[in-house]
Amino acid sequence: MDERTSERNMTSREHALSLLRSFLSPFFQTPALTLWIVATMLAALAVPARAQPTASARVSADSVTVGERFTLTLEARHADSLRALFPDPARGDTLLGDLVVIARTDVTTESEGGSQRDRARYEVTTFALDTAYVPPLPVRLAGSRDTSLVLSSLASVPVQSLVPEGASGIRDLAPLASFPRPWWFWPTVLLAPLLLAALGYYLWRRRQQADEEPESEGSAPRPPVPPHESAKRRLRKLEQTTDWNAPDERKPFYVELADIARTYLKRRLDVAAPESTTGELMQLLDDQVGRGRMPGNARDQLRRVLEKADQVKFANRRPSAEISKKLLATTREVLGDVEERQRERERQRERERQRRRDDEQQPAARANEPTT
Repeated sequence: MDERTSERNMTSREHALSLLRSFLSPFFQTPALTLWIVATMLAALAVPARAQPTASARVSADSVTVGERFTLTLEARHADSLRALFPDPARGDTLLGDLVVIARTDVTTESEGGSQRDRARYEVTTFALDTAYVPPLPVRLAGSRDTSLVLSSLASVPVQSLVPEGASGIRDLAPLASFPRPWWFWPTVLLAPLLLAALGYYLWRRRQQADEEPESEGSAPRPPVPPHESAKRRLRKLEQTTDWNAPDERKPFYVELADIARTYLKRRLDVAAPESTTGELMQLLDDQVGRGRMPGNARDQLRRVLEKADQVKFANRRPSAEISKKLLATTREVLGDVEERQRERERQRERERQRRRDDEQQPAARANEPTT
């Protein structure tokens, strides 16, 4: 049974080879056609196959110590139509296996005939013992329609111990190093008590003299500067003392500008402006606008000033001198509008009080009129 099956298989193979030779023999009888077939096959072999995307990881040191900084390089090879997205510390990718990421440099790109090679370098350190391992790290390849994922190769770096060889236990503390005292040490020790005593006596005498001075008759405490006048003086001083050509002075300028506006609002409108955020202060000022104590456009202009000041203080922005001067003028205008609104309300209240006094005096005047 097996012999007959083997004979049939052999006969089938011989028959297939015979058919293939009879099919190809006409093509090789013509020399030109033979050369064309050979050239086509060589050209097909010369065309490279479309490479699959790969990723690799390597470290810059053969071995490191605990806490030593070195470089980890991630490399991705892919088609030039894709874009490699490496782990980014800004997105929270601060741990790469046993490595701690300190910083990442910009990604570099090289083209190689239809393919592309991207590299990302990381400044890293490790606190692992014996060996620090880097597991396969994900590298996303973004195309026009979808995103694929490729994993890097496994990497490791030996971690050398900082403990010297032959150490058997914890050593005792090293003795204190002796340093020669400078020549001025003992004179300072001797003169310091005398200087402190002289300073204390001076302060005591000054306080005694202040207590013994009689108060001048008719003297009155100096009245406080009105809020609007104090704000105008501070704005004028800020404008005169600011170096508009120095970008480093932008932050102190905006800190002072915001403090002037917030201090004025606290003193004039009795709102918790200095200790409130810009958003919280705007809610407080919405109530002031609703009660008619502040114009609505003044609130909107002040919001732009304070938001720009927050950007400078917390986001390290550096506005131009022209913008800064314009915002200073806006602040002066806003405070002037608020002050004018408050003075108009005070005049209106005074007119109402005067009208009530006149109404109260009219019955008394009629009662005192002589009767005929």
